[in-house]
Amino acid sequence: MPKRPAAKPSPSGPFFANRLKGETPLSGPTARALYHQAVHLFDISLWDVLSGDNPIWLQLPSTPTPVLVSVMGNAGEVFGFQCYENPAGHEFISQLLNDEAPDVPTFLAERQLLSLEYGWKKDLRAEDKAFLEAIGHPRSYDRDNPVFRSAYPGRPEWFLNEEEGLRLKSYLDAILWFDASHTDDEIEATTQHQDWPCIQHDTNGYRLIYLPRPLPAERPLPIIPPTLFDSLLERLQTLPAQKQGVLELVSETNPSTVGPITERPVYGHLVLIAEAKSGFIFSPSFSSAAGDSTEATLNALAKAFLERGSLPTELRYRNRLPYLKPFLGALGIAAIQTESLPACDAALDSMRDFGLY
Repeated sequence: MPKRPAAKPSPSGPFFANRLKGETPLSGPTARALYHQAVHLFDISLWDVLSGDNPIWLQLPSTPTPVLVSVMGNAGEVFGFQCYENPAGHEFISQLLNDEAPDVPTFLAERQLLSLEYGWKKDLRAEDKAFLEAIGHPRSYDRDNPVFRSAYPGRPEWFLNEEEGLRLKSYLDAILWFDASHTDDEIEATTQHQDWPCIQHDTNGYRLIYLPRPLPAERPLPIIPPTLFDSLLERLQTLPAQKQGVLELVSETNPSTVGPITERPVYGHLVLIAEAKSGFIFSPSFSSAAGDSTEATLNALAKAFLERGSLPTELRYRNRLPYLKPFLGALGIAAIQTESLPACDAALDSMRDFGLY
């Protein structure tokens, strides 16, 4: 029996309800407001004046921390607005602006953003095509088709729910005010300023100010919960004081998803530990990246230490894992961040060959 086609959304909404189980789906009024904002923003083509190298900060009553908006399209490849809501996104943009190689696995594991991007019709997902048809978007084969997304730590980009839609609307309102209140020359002048342009909003309305560089501020080191820290140290007290050997560690988010398509999926997180000299691999640990990867990594390390019967003299790792140093320091183990992890990389290649990663 052929499958029945999925029910089309009503023009009055809600939207994406079959992909947001347990969440409040995007309402008709919010969806229409976002759509009209997107059409207006595409028409004014703010990316002709600004580029991803000239982000704008937002300080709004609805946001506990500043939001960094990257305007995409100046390079003629990707068009839209990425609104980074947490320090992981701020740091990612800062690395790009400083010509530093960004730590992409850490970014995927920790980012929080809302976005509006414009895509070709042929590239749209079925849900986005149905949404645009219901909302009354003209049949277009140009790249003027708006797509709205959200992403959270350990989770890929997904369809907007109602609360996210309202947040994104407030961000786009600020960007539209910025364009309406300034000439192209005035907007371009903000890119030459020594400080960051920032749109503030309060009871007196919007205003443009400048935030002193450098931004963003350095992120504080994550704190290992005392109960976890103490329990791990207690488990390792039985090991001899004499340390030996070197271990390698990979702890990273895998950009493939797990979970049903009726709800927001999650990335998987892999912890892989290997003996640097022999290449011996301890049992890999797989978990949800939306959970606590710090706890998963430290538990996997403790398990490997116990299996080998001794602590290593040093642990080598690749990605930024700032919680490692206080833990390893308490055990007298040197923490070495390096790109060279030959034993782990060989194991990862084997896992990929067998379709395990």
